[in-house]
Amino acid sequence: LSHEVMKDQRVRMQTILDGFAIGDFSLIERSAGDMIDDMEEVAKTYRPERGKEAAQWRAMAEMLEQAELLKSQTAKGDYVQAYTHFNLLVRQCVECHQSQRAWGVFPKPEKESEGGNGKRGAVEMKTEIVRK
Repeated sequence: LSHEVMKDQRVRMQTILDGFAIGDFSLIERSAGDMIDDMEEVAKTYRPERGKEAAQWRAMAEMLEQAELLKSQTAKGDYVQAYTHFNLLVRQCVECHQSQRAWGVFPKPEKESEGGNGKRGAVEMKTEIVRK
């Protein structure tokens, strides 16, 4: 999958969490909608890895469903159901990423970089697998 889209998704997930923390439903709803748009574009643009199609399509479909439910429950003002679907969405994101590598293996994170304005940048993930 496109690395740039995944970086955007990471920011959107953090923004949704921030929305829950500060009680900003419009922020949650907007970010969930952006996630849905991004994942629909990914589904159209990038083909799953050969031999992993079923697992990847299943994970993507479940992720989209949870993002849509998150957005709709947020629009209804149902904090508990929206947060439940956020947690299920996070779980699906992890499962989708795990479909790309051996289950239960963490990639090795690189050191956080300093941005040009002195703020910390996003953590970049190395592609090597860390094994014990």
